[in-house]
Amino acid sequence: MANDDTVSLRTGCRTLISACEHRYNSVVYPIPSSKRGDLRWVSRIVTSLIQRLFRTAQLHPLDQFENAWSSGDVPELSHFVAMLKQCGDESALSELCQIDMEHRWRSPPGAIQRYFARDYLIHPELTIPPDKAIELICWEYHVRSRWGDYPASHSILAEWLVYRPELDAALLETSAAISRPVVQLFRTSTPQLSLELDGVLEVGRQNPDDPPPFERIQTTAGYRLVVAASPDPSISRTQLSIRQNSASGVSITNTSRNRAIAIVGNRIIDAGEVARCEFPVRIHLGGSLFLCIEQPNEQR
Repeated sequence: MANDDTVSLRTGCRTLISACEHRYNSVVYPIPSSKRGDLRWVSRIVTSLIQRLFRTAQLHPLDQFENAWSSGDVPELSHFVAMLKQCGDESALSELCQIDMEHRWRSPPGAIQRYFARDYLIHPELTIPPDKAIELICWEYHVRSRWGDYPASHSILAEWLVYRPELDAALLETSAAISRPVVQLFRTSTPQLSLELDGVLEVGRQNPDDPPPFERIQTTAGYRLVVAASPDPSISRTQLSIRQNSASGVSITNTSRNRAIAIVGNRIIDAGEVARCEFPVRIHLGGSLFLCIEQPNEQR
């Protein structure tokens, strides 16, 4: 190291530039040297400059948006849309919507308004291309299946015919990563059927156009499970409606007009009543028929 008062580099100073994703101003500082050759002193100066640079660096709009949600505020989406457009990063608009959607659905029910993919796709300040729209629709299915109303996958597909068939493959991949409650039907302790609770499950006796027991039929909101033949009087044609209402339980509605159903170890639910039960749930449908609902595999 030279014996003068500074480290000489052409003009007698060194340029410190941060090579990050965002644009920062170059910071130019003279770096004094130690005549005794103490490099630790120079190291402290450089460290100080780096820390100062990162304290003053501006966060990306997405990071600012996350921080606003984390602070307990409900940030104005339009403000951050404008910021992304201003910095020329419109490709991040879909991610901005996903962050907003997740925070809204993770909030306690009724605390703030929950948005769906359609709310963003019709937003006057947002222009989202088809591939990003499909990504946003799949994200809606994901957040609703973790913190919301647990919709059926085919109900999402039915709403967005315009994006099919591309949406089908994307939603199938999303659906495969979601763990759902397992429903099993037993007769005299012998398993008759096993399925995942995807949306609303209706349980009842065979209608004139229904297949024989134990088949399931796709409905608008989920599926219908036929558990008894048409002549069997022990089950109503519309007996139960079951849907997941939390990560740890289901809501069971007795949709019959005159038949009660027993939830083993819990209670009897009369016609028209609703019971909220934690996993595992065991329902006596009558005779030797039992319906069991267990928590998702990832939580066992």
